[in-house]
Amino acid sequence: MTIYEALRLFHRPKRWVTGEMTPQERKLVEQDLELYKEAKHVVCSYETYQTLTPDEGHEIALLALDLYDARINSDDYVPQQVLTNLAESVPGALHGLHSRLLDRGISFASNVIFREADPATRDRIISYLAQDQFPPFEGDARADLLCALAWIGDEHVQHQFIKWRQVPPKWSGDFPGPLDLYTYEAGWELTIEGTRRNLYFAENYDLLQIDQVLSTVYTEPIAVITSHEGRCEWCGRALLTLFDMNLRDARMQFVWPGGERLRIAFCLNCSTQAKSVFTEVDAYGVSRWSSLNGEPPEYLDELGLDPTSLPYDRIKLGQMRRTAYVSQGSHVGGCPEWVQDAAFPQCPGCGQTMLLVGQYEPVQVRYLEGIFYAFLCSTCGIATTGYQQT
Repeated sequence: MTIYEALRLFHRPKRWVTGEMTPQERKLVEQDLELYKEAKHVVCSYETYQTLTPDEGHEIALLALDLYDARINSDDYVPQQVLTNLAESVPGALHGLHSRLLDRGISFASNVIFREADPATRDRIISYLAQDQFPPFEGDARADLLCALAWIGDEHVQHQFIKWRQVPPKWSGDFPGPLDLYTYEAGWELTIEGTRRNLYFAENYDLLQIDQVLSTVYTEPIAVITSHEGRCEWCGRALLTLFDMNLRDARMQFVWPGGERLRIAFCLNCSTQAKSVFTEVDAYGVSRWSSLNGEPPEYLDELGLDPTSLPYDRIKLGQMRRTAYVSQGSHVGGCPEWVQDAAFPQCPGCGQTMLLVGQYEPVQVRYLEGIFYAFLCSTCGIATTGYQQT
């Protein structure tokens, strides 16, 4: 099924199985629902968009806007998902459409759909934030607009966040912190000097399940979820290696240029409880518990998770993704796909925000329905991981 066929299907109202149907009618509806399921997979998968031209992407965006306006199956969020994938995967696909998105108050996930918005749309968003009235965004209007602005992220936006840092607007008291914290949702931060610092790498490689690797083109410069010789000094459990990277492979050099090996460890018990377990690393394979972890948390729950139950070495390095912004699934480099809010850790050595190395979604493990994130401060030789789930 092509994305064009999928969008045409969503222009039909769904029919549901009811008790009044004949067996034949019930079978037809069930077959129809299977088609909707396939169509949903097509529009949600980033692979669908990887080879689209900007013109094709623009055409699909217009179809998505038509579907949004029709409100036929309004519970599906299909138009928002299509527009998000286009914004992440097809540069130029949404050019000339951002004012229409703003008119409709379309917001979804992190508002990456405004990433390439034109200056007029950017200035219009800023003007909305200077007023008490907002366009009909769903949910928290100001938060949506701040996220949209962060994804635009140009020098004008950076200057605006600096102004808000120096003189916060009256309504900023409704937020738990400085307004420039919203830049983290777009993968960057505003430095003390007032410049933009990206927290992700431009390179972005697929991490594929072994059964997805169909060609010998793929080699093995990375292993995921392997054993580790160390132990967690908080709970006593064996550490695991989230990423074991061969930095001598040209594709991995972007993480630590000139290095040979990087191992980023975690504790299955502590790291899945939103506790940052820091390890000391270098570019030659060193990976050990860091004294900067300090004393254990007061309440250290034992989840009873068995490290041996995780699927060792089930991932291979795939092809480079089209942009750094394609965030779905497991990948090395690129932007994170946050399940909740952005949560870049700070290095306990220098205090600087750590860079995302990659993320791993253990889809084969039932009790882990979330995403692991790996972070690095190469200046201090400190690594850590994060974990989020619904």
